[in-house]
Amino acid sequence: MNYQTYSTRREFETKQPEEEKQAERPQLTESQKRRAELIKRALNRTARERRMALHR
Repeated sequence: MNYQTYSTRREFETKQPEEEKQAERPQLTESQKRRAELIKRALNRTARERRMALHR
């Protein structure tokens, strides 16, 4: 267990280089990107449909 205070730990995290942070996040495959895009599009469409339903 690391007994550093919260503030010093935050400072350490902010000092991490950008490449390291990018490496932590796994890269999405093409199919996963496509699927995420489709899901976002569907969510947007349903939100738009809800807004239109309010006006009727």
